[in-house]
Amino acid sequence: MASITDKRLIFILGNDGAGKTTAAAALALLASRQGKRVLVVSTDPGQRLGHTFAWEIGEQGAAVCAGVHALEIDSAKEETLFERICTLIEDAEDYYDLVIFDNAPMASATTDLSSECQALFERCQRRFQNPDNTALLFVMTADSASVKSAASALESLSASALPLQGLLINKTLPENSPISGKLSEHPQYCLPLMPTEIHGIGALQQIAVLLQQSGL
Repeated sequence: MASITDKRLIFILGNDGAGKTTAAAALALLASRQGKRVLVVSTDPGQRLGHTFAWEIGEQGAAVCAGVHALEIDSAKEETLFERICTLIEDAEDYYDLVIFDNAPMASATTDLSSECQALFERCQRRFQNPDNTALLFVMTADSASVKSAASALESLSASALPLQGLLINKTLPENSPISGKLSEHPQYCLPLMPTEIHGIGALQQIAVLLQQSGL
C-alpha cells in the first residue's frame, strides 16, 4: 500500500482520547519532511491542535514550522461546518500538496441547499471517495472498550465510502496482540505508549519517525 502522505486529503477519526490530534500533527510533520506543503485543520472546539504543537494557532491559523500551516475551526460556532470544510479543501488545492483534517465531520444534511452549495458538496464527495486522492485513518487503542467502539464507528462510517487506509493502534505495549475479530481485515499500524505527553515540535517529530516506521 502506498504511503498515506502520498494522498491529497487525509481524515483522522477515532475514539476519544486515542490520540487523533497527535497523529494529525505528526503526519503533517512527516509530509513536510518529504518536501510537501501541508495544511492541518482541527475542528475540535478544545483547541487541542495548538496545545499539541505548543503554538498559538486559532481560527486565523499559523505556520507552525517550515512547510506546515495549522488552522483551528471551532465547530461549536459553525452552523455550516461541512460547507466550510468543502470550501477550504477547494481553496487549498492550488497551494497545498496535502490537507489533513483532525476529527472532521463526515456527514451533513444536504437538503434545501442552493444549487451552488449542492454542487460544492457533490464535488467534495467525489474527492472524499477517490482512493487516489483521499485516505481515512482511524485512531484507537488496544483495550476492549476501544475495540468495540471502533468496530461500531467503522460500521457507521461504511456508508460514507471513504477509502480506509487502516487502523492506527496507539499507546501499544509489547504484550499487546494484533487486533482480532472483524477489525482484523483492516491494515494495522502501531505506535508504542510514550513515557511522556506528546507536546511540541520535537516530540511530534519523534512520532512522525515512528509513524513512518510503522508503514504509514
